[in-house]
Amino acid sequence: MAARSGLSQAHSTSTARASLAQKSIGFQTLTLSATGKPGQKVSDRSLQFAETSTRSPLEMVFVGGGTFPMGLTQTELTLARRELPNQAGIKTGKWIEPIQGLFRMMLPQHFVTLPSFHISRFEVTQEQWRAIAGLPQVKMNLPAKPSSVSGDRLPVDQVSWEEAMEFCARLSRESRRVYRLPTEAEWEYACRAGTTTPFYFGNALSPDLANYVAPESEGHDSLAGSRPMLVGSRGFPNAFGLHDMHGNVQEWCLDHWHDNYQGAPVDGSSWEADGNQKYRVVRGGSWRVASQLCRSGQRDRSAVAAREPGTGFRVVLSP
Repeated sequence: MAARSGLSQAHSTSTARASLAQKSIGFQTLTLSATGKPGQKVSDRSLQFAETSTRSPLEMVFVGGGTFPMGLTQTELTLARRELPNQAGIKTGKWIEPIQGLFRMMLPQHFVTLPSFHISRFEVTQEQWRAIAGLPQVKMNLPAKPSSVSGDRLPVDQVSWEEAMEFCARLSRESRRVYRLPTEAEWEYACRAGTTTPFYFGNALSPDLANYVAPESEGHDSLAGSRPMLVGSRGFPNAFGLHDMHGNVQEWCLDHWHDNYQGAPVDGSSWEADGNQKYRVVRGGSWRVASQLCRSGQRDRSAVAAREPGTGFRVVLSP
């Protein structure tokens, strides 16, 4: 299973990684009860470094490699069984069929083993986007201000997969490192951070901890679910020290779209064979959708040239 934190596997870093001037950064995580009430806060630490080759540094977090169950977990299957209304088949023990109909994109669950990598602590901000958009192009132009709502520390959105790839290419050239979008497996592994629950907070989500459309948002932040929010403003990261993996903006991944996990790679690599090349995977949900679409294992797709409100990205530094 995945380590509790990135720091716990830090001793396996290479000499090249040591040259990144990583620092141990402390933070607190939080779990929620099944009813959404805050539980115990836990102190944790992760290794991070700042990519300073641009005017707006990117905070990169070390994620130790490991093996995890990717896709719909047994915990989620059990919860779904309880939450589904009584319908034909459930009482006779054939409840897996309607669940497969609802969650077929996340099946079959399969174990994936990944090497270590670095991933950005926050979603790429508009300030960081402008810094890279101002550099000479590699393959295509980048708009300086593509986002639906303007703000330096707001996540950039309304950027296509192709534009996110151009961002990575320019950042790689400027930094002389290899930056890219995360693979779908890397994204889910980083999001779960060792958990097997629907959210890295547990079995429930709260608008106090993530930015999504929530009917229960009355009495909470009035802006929750109505617009993007400053990266990291929800307060508590996951056990790897990563913020906003649930909600705010959904995030592009490298992989071509596949309707399910049948035949998916088990080494964490980008899945491109036999996929739909017109679409790429997006993960994490956004401020425009309900909590069910923000789960760790939830998958969606978008056309490679689409510029959708609520779609942004974060970057990975290759092993």
